[in-house]
Amino acid sequence: MSVNGMLRLDGRTVLVTGASRGLGRGFAEVAAAAGARVALAARDIEALAEVAAGVGNSAVVSMDVTDREQVRAGFEAAEEALGPVHAVVNNSGVAVTRRLLETEEEDWRRVIDTNLTGAWFVAQEAARRMVARGEGGSIVNIGSLLGLRTGRGAIGYAASKAGLHHLTRVMAAELARDHVRVNTLSPGYVLTDLNEEFFASPPGQALMRRVPMGRLGNPEDLCSPAALPAFRRLGLHHRPTPRRGRRAFRVECLKGVNPVAEDRSGRRSRSQQPSAAGAKNAFR
Repeated sequence: MSVNGMLRLDGRTVLVTGASRGLGRGFAEVAAAAGARVALAARDIEALAEVAAGVGNSAVVSMDVTDREQVRAGFEAAEEALGPVHAVVNNSGVAVTRRLLETEEEDWRRVIDTNLTGAWFVAQEAARRMVARGEGGSIVNIGSLLGLRTGRGAIGYAASKAGLHHLTRVMAAELARDHVRVNTLSPGYVLTDLNEEFFASPPGQALMRRVPMGRLGNPEDLCSPAALPAFRRLGLHHRPTPRRGRRAFRVECLKGVNPVAEDRSGRRSRSQQPSAAGAKNAFR
């Protein structure tokens, strides 16, 4: 995949979970092609080693996202090998294709523990480190079309992705002043090892025929720096200026937003409120 003309990531470290296959592997390859150091995180170390052979400046990190201690240890290993993590692609996920009446508690817990709780473990660990470092960063949670609209046959998966989408919104609001951006990338029907069996079945084939383009998406359709919010302004954060007396000032340099003065309570000066156009652009 070519990244000519796209934003370079030289000197930056990107951690990708679920990097052993599918979309995760594609995200890792694009980040590396853009010049980033890439921490490849997953449970399957052998598969990660194969990915690492073609990625370049990378490190293999053993991580089960459902285990908080493994997540913490994974970040430690990544930073020891490659330096501070500037961006995270929170991609790990599983799916169980069963309807409501057929779904067992074990199915439900497996999907929620990985897709929602595991994503929270990773995002929280990344955010804590980014905030403590004081240089900002980016977290991209990989959502799904099924988290935004209803569908039948994957109730646990749909619920987990809907939860992830709202988790992203809350995280983005809480972390904005620390210059940590949190976004969701929500693919539609993309053929991966998670769903290839379903799309080979008669119901999957029927669903595919309803896609306007007449085909499923491929990982290559998504794995581009232009598609990843993490890659748009990574490294262009403006740090807060030092505190002066009882007031602290920080400059919001988002496109179209006027500089904002904040006191320690977070209140904004009336004369420095962002413009309506700026407020709209700030949340793109």
